[in-house]
Amino acid sequence: MAARRRKARNGEDGARAFAVVVEGMRGHFKAFGEKLDAVNESLSRRIDHLEQRMDARFDQVDGRLDRVEDALLQHTRQLKAIRVALDRKVDRDEVGR
Repeated sequence: MAARRRKARNGEDGARAFAVVVEGMRGHFKAFGEKLDAVNESLSRRIDHLEQRMDARFDQVDGRLDRVEDALLQHTRQLKAIRVALDRKVDRDEVGR
């Protein structure tokens, strides 16, 4: 009978030890999850900040590109007007003939 009691106690001790280990793991997982949430929050803030900076830069680039397009159109019109004027211009050699 004494052997059965020892086995039962050993089994109970093993179950308690297992419960302690599981409880410890649970605490570690909880701490890990909280840290992971904090990292996720920090990363989300950094991404939001980066997106704002990129949007501002793209707005600047869009503004500059609009000005370049306007200048290009203006210069194209001016060149066309110069070509028309040159086509109408009489060459001095042609007048003297």
